[in-house]
Amino acid sequence: MTRKIKKGLSLFLVVCMLFPLASVQIVANTTESSFTIVNPYENVNWDTFGQYRAALHMHTLRSDGAASVRDTILDLYNKGFDIVAITDHDVMHDGNWADDPEDSLTESQKVAIMSGAFGRTEYIGFNFPGDFGSDFHRPNDRGGMIPIPFTNEQSRSEHIITLWANFNNESGWTQSQILQETEAQGGIAIIAHPGRYTTGAAGGEGGMASSNNPLRISRYVELFDKYPIALGFELFNRLDNETRSDRILWDNLLQAMMPYGRFVWGFSNDDSHSMNQAGYNFNVLLLPELNENYARESMETGAFYMVTRVNRGIGPTDPEVNPFLEDGLTGIPNGGTAATLFMLHQQAPGFVRIEVEGNTITIEGKNYNQIEWVADGVVIYTGSTFDVGELFSQISTNHVRAQLVGDYGVAYTQPFGILPEGQSFLERPTVNDLALIDPILEISVPHGASATVSGLRLPTTVTAVSIKNRRTSVTVEWDIESIVEYDPTQTEGTQVLTVTGEITLPDDWSNAFDLSLTVTAQVTVGIDPTITIAEANAAMVGTVVTVEGYVTAGRIGDNHRIVIQDSTDPWGGLFIQDVSVSAGAESTFYQYVGQWVSITGTRAVQWHNAAIHATSIEALVGDTRDPIKPIEITLYDFDLGLPGRWNNMLISIEAPLLQRDSGPAYDNIHLIRLPGEGRVDISGILPEEIQDGELIHLDHGIMHWRNDLESHRLHADWVEGTITQR
Repeated sequence: MTRKIKKGLSLFLVVCMLFPLASVQIVANTTESSFTIVNPYENVNWDTFGQYRAALHMHTLRSDGAASVRDTILDLYNKGFDIVAITDHDVMHDGNWADDPEDSLTESQKVAIMSGAFGRTEYIGFNFPGDFGSDFHRPNDRGGMIPIPFTNEQSRSEHIITLWANFNNESGWTQSQILQETEAQGGIAIIAHPGRYTTGAAGGEGGMASSNNPLRISRYVELFDKYPIALGFELFNRLDNETRSDRILWDNLLQAMMPYGRFVWGFSNDDSHSMNQAGYNFNVLLLPELNENYARESMETGAFYMVTRVNRGIGPTDPEVNPFLEDGLTGIPNGGTAATLFMLHQQAPGFVRIEVEGNTITIEGKNYNQIEWVADGVVIYTGSTFDVGELFSQISTNHVRAQLVGDYGVAYTQPFGILPEGQSFLERPTVNDLALIDPILEISVPHGASATVSGLRLPTTVTAVSIKNRRTSVTVEWDIESIVEYDPTQTEGTQVLTVTGEITLPDDWSNAFDLSLTVTAQVTVGIDPTITIAEANAAMVGTVVTVEGYVTAGRIGDNHRIVIQDSTDPWGGLFIQDVSVSAGAESTFYQYVGQWVSITGTRAVQWHNAAIHATSIEALVGDTRDPIKPIEITLYDFDLGLPGRWNNMLISIEAPLLQRDSGPAYDNIHLIRLPGEGRVDISGILPEEIQDGELIHLDHGIMHWRNDLESHRLHADWVEGTITQR
């Protein structure tokens, strides 16, 4: 099913095949042409196979969940799940639900659940969070529920769900190392909630821009290209907060990889941390019978589909589903709560049959209003039968997928490969031949800038792109001597300077197409590049900016960071990384705290946060702007602001301590949780006299928080604050 790229193929054609915005068809289309449809459901017998619900991402008390293994398993069984993978953070589960008398099922309960003999009458004394309707009262003939063995959410890096892989990642491991070890263990992997790391979780225009960012797309292209055991990633996680831009990322990855026959499957998982949060997302595995071997084969071959009850409708192909609670006024929260259980009564869409015959794909579904077909990131057709011959002119990257849209959810197929008859998928290049370099850089600096790299704010690196769609930063050596007519004493008008630089490719790259290894920067002198914190958060990676703000904290660490805020936007915190300090100069480092400062540097992304890599800091002494006042508030009254937004706040909170040191993987992370209200993870060392259940007061700490999918989950970094018993 592959063919090599011909030697004479132009660079333009190579690049067009790799990048979604400039893609081309392999051959011209005619409606009379025949096509090969690569069907992930080819081996599914829709008349005899069962449809089994799989929950592949959840947490218990063994990491940061609210329920025991026992209660979690009973809850999922009652809700009609058939396949379960417990994925606590950095905690290996071998699939035995009866391994701990204090936390787990009894052996007889486990046997009864796995065989389907466990009846609802045996739930006496167990307090379910609600009555989930007939669809979630497990019928007597449904059969049992089985575990997937050796499951984990590897969380030392960006989170990865690993299945059938008996290991635990170590501190400092990268995603590549985790996938490498998964492969060595004979397991499979699913990338968890990528929007948390791409900044796509922001939603709106910013989230869409993040998921369309070629740098971020190419990073995942490289991972999926290198590790076949990485089956795909979560398109839906919890109630679609952090993942709300991830269907855009999925479509971009399919555009980049499907010409090479690399299928990336989508998954829909609850990532539940309590029983209220389970049942909103599931994967339906199509199996001849229920066992773990068939389950794994289904996931590997794409013989399953995804269902979600909430779609926040961010992307161009996304319908908005279940946007409000039953009162019709309050928006859906980030995670499942008692107020969202009404959704579990609703009949979500599902597929009854998918048939491929000749050039057509025909779908029969249930509980839906319409069937949409998506190719190259847009809906190209609506209807139950998709005729490739008639619609191939709208398919540029060899794939199409379908989605059933209903009032109470959306169901998604995996992608179908589309090839003109006699053609094969392209063979992926094995070398990193340079394809292009960043275009002309436009930079603005104020009057008086010196004719130096730092004075003109020229970036020290630019991005090179290979024909494998790999992107890497390469250093630039700028020819400052070529600037001969610049007058740094000019204080009126503007001056435009053109500066060229030479790049050096990494050792594992080649320049087979003899591209120029020079870059050009056009610098406009006389424009103040100072931007707001909000603009800094939205700026693209690599942009050189100047930003001002009030310093609320400082910390010595690997990257010597400070945190600044804008008094006009109290939610607009920004990290400043790589602040220049001399060794042992902690007292000097904190000199900025409490001052209004101006920072110049390069905008970057650290984990899921916007950050500025500082090149210079200037304290604006005598500035008359008022400093930001601490917000005195209790957790009961805490307003989380915009969903999914990352912020920093100077704040005080009073709440009971639920648990000290939430496990060995957390290193002085303490847990506060108020049922129905929220949760706070506090980093730092608590005084010895404070015990679980006691009321504590956290005073004037810098809170690095997110309103994510864990029902008002907060992450607190009490840098300058104090923690005392109340």
